[in-house]
Amino acid sequence: MHPTYTFDAFELDPARRSLMRTSGEPVPLGGKAFDALLCLVEHAGDVVTRDTLSQALWPTTVVEDNNLTQTIQGLRRALGDTGPRHRYIVTVPRRGYQFVANVSVRLATNAVTRREAALAGRAQAPRRAHPVLLIAGAISIALNVLLFALIAFWSIHRSDPPLRAAAVTAPAAAARVKSAWPIVERDKRELSTL
Repeated sequence: MHPTYTFDAFELDPARRSLMRTSGEPVPLGGKAFDALLCLVEHAGDVVTRDTLSQALWPTTVVEDNNLTQTIQGLRRALGDTGPRHRYIVTVPRRGYQFVANVSVRLATNAVTRREAALAGRAQAPRRAHPVLLIAGAISIALNVLLFALIAFWSIHRSDPPLRAAAVTAPAAAARVKSAWPIVERDKRELSTL
């Protein structure tokens, strides 16, 4: 469960990082302005020093006081707090800022939590592939299997290329050929068996 803060005609939801009017209209805020408002609202009634607020907004960066002043002025404009007497954020001279409006804290109900859980469950549910992609994948696998089978069949059943008949013209060439058949001359006499 997460808290939401309500003050005057506004509702601040840290989990959704949104500021809404109670009428449902969103109030546009920049990231630093939202963080500043959240810090001030969480410490409503207390003075938040400039150093504490700067550290909350820019934890790893050293910034000038003017950056914080500009952020607070933009936040006041977004809240409509621009009159001579500020209704929400008061400057405490030489100390910092104070959120002075009455703030009520409300924890999210179980219905909201269940709704968020249902949305999260839907987001994590596996998506089914498009039928065209399934068919294309099946065809690709089938073609690969067929290609593999053809290559295997070819390599098993291929025959060595036929030897070319070489004319035996010299005894050296005849000595290279090993045969169990006797070499016979014209008059059919057996010469030798190699």
